[in-house]
Amino acid sequence: MQSWLGYWTKETAIRNTDDSDGVVRLEHSASEQYWKLTKGDRLYIATIIDGRLFLLGAFTIKRLGDQKVADAFFAPHQAWQASVHAFAVPATASVLHLRDISDIAKTIRFDAKKQTIAMHGDVVAQQALRTIRPLTAASAELLESRLEAVPSGDRVSTPDAKNDEAVYERVLRRKRAAQVEFRKNVLLAYGNKCAISGFTTQQALEAAHIRPHSEDGDNRTANGLPLRQDLHALFDSGLIRIRPDTLEIVVEDIALDYREYNGKRIEIPPQLIEVTKAALGERWRSNDSPAR
Repeated sequence: MQSWLGYWTKETAIRNTDDSDGVVRLEHSASEQYWKLTKGDRLYIATIIDGRLFLLGAFTIKRLGDQKVADAFFAPHQAWQASVHAFAVPATASVLHLRDISDIAKTIRFDAKKQTIAMHGDVVAQQALRTIRPLTAASAELLESRLEAVPSGDRVSTPDAKNDEAVYERVLRRKRAAQVEFRKNVLLAYGNKCAISGFTTQQALEAAHIRPHSEDGDNRTANGLPLRQDLHALFDSGLIRIRPDTLEIVVEDIALDYREYNGKRIEIPPQLIEVTKAALGERWRSNDSPAR
């Protein structure tokens, strides 16, 4: 198990310990770093206010999930906008509360190199915690000791342990059902064959999202391409691309075994072509960020 120190902005920290009922969709811009975490890791959350270091709380990682999973778990005022959310093992999360730990800021150490928090005298640098960093065992123990009891009325933004598994499984079932329907519709629209190779063995065909599903959950048929499994992997990784204007396939030099497809044009069903070309255009302009 690894212990980590993460960072919330001042606005995020205060909003999550506030008792008001207003709906605020905060953005957690560094949340993609949560992919560093694994099940069983311990995450400590800190913030910086007026140059002082505050510990908000900590929890043990149970799983990671995207925005849709977070929206299913949390009330609207608790699930901010983020690409990755971390979920706690029930009963391991401390109450969210601003604990001033400026007195120990200089003693906190990160990873094997024993790096410290950047400070200017006794003032914590504003950029000191803008990433998730692994803690030494001694520093983790020190932070754990500062998670003192706080008033029971303070908000805890963790899912109800009784409903945790049921909610997660319900979300997974919906996502699986949507994926099955998406594949069926895409393959049917293209005559049950790979758009690049013409391959027709159904067991080896998949429906690739053009716009990454993790970004907007777009399961429309026009946002899909039927691809053989290996070609799907290359499409997701950007080694095979499709020009939105000519619909020509572009195979990167590293994918030598697939050069036979370079320059070939794919055919899009007439009823899908407008939306599909628009999606291909977005993907092309974004340097083919991997689909999910």
